[in-house]
Amino acid sequence: MEECIDCGACEPECPVEAIFPEDALPDKWEPFVKINYAYGDGMGVVNQLTNAYAAEHNVQSPPLEAR
Repeated sequence: MEECIDCGACEPECPVEAIFPEDALPDKWEPFVKINYAYGDGMGVVNQLTNAYAAEHNVQSPPLEAR
C-alpha cells in the first residue's frame, strides 16, 4: 500500500470531489475516515464498520465484496 505524501495531485483528478486535506474534511464525512483506514484490516472489518454506520444513519445498501 502506498502512503500519501500530501502532494495534492489527486485532488483535482478525483471525479467525485471526494479528496480533502485532513484539516478541511467536512463533518459529514468524518465517520468514513475510520472506515477508509480499516481497508488494511480486511473486508470483514470494513463491512462491520459500514454496517454500523448504516444502522446508525438508517442507510440501506449491500455490504462490499472483496475483489
